[in-house]
Amino acid sequence: MSNLNLENNLIENVTFFYPKIKQAALKYQSQTDKEFSVTVQVDKATKTLWNKTFQKQKCKELEYDDFCEKYGVEYAIGNEEQYLLTLKKPANYKDKETGQLKDIPDAYRPRALIDDGNGELEDVTFTKLIGNGSKGVVQYEVNSNDYGTFAKLLAIRV
Repeated sequence: MSNLNLENNLIENVTFFYPKIKQAALKYQSQTDKEFSVTVQVDKATKTLWNKTFQKQKCKELEYDDFCEKYGVEYAIGNEEQYLLTLKKPANYKDKETGQLKDIPDAYRPRALIDDGNGELEDVTFTKLIGNGSKGVVQYEVNSNDYGTFAKLLAIRV
């Protein structure tokens, strides 16, 4: 069962799908803008709390059969609807002086961390790819503006 920790901006015990942390991918319907992203599977209680907290960034609901066809029956939680949440962070920005797209500095990009078993976290952002079906924790940062409150990808721990 996943757990949404609003105090620490964590979603614990999730399954990762399509993590794009090592290398950014093009944003939907864009030829230039890139983003880092990960889709996580959460349970119904986490989905409900998330949707109340981030009303403009809701979880996607999939029928059980559709989920199993796309992701595999071994990842399904129960045999009811499945809930997926995608967290993203832009990989580039437009320079105000030149108007050109620039990559965000490495210090600000999302991180992929692996627990080494001794309580230490190893940063594998640039060295390893995180596979579909991996389990772990996702950390996000919260931004609020006139349009609402949004969560952006900060790090994942496998």
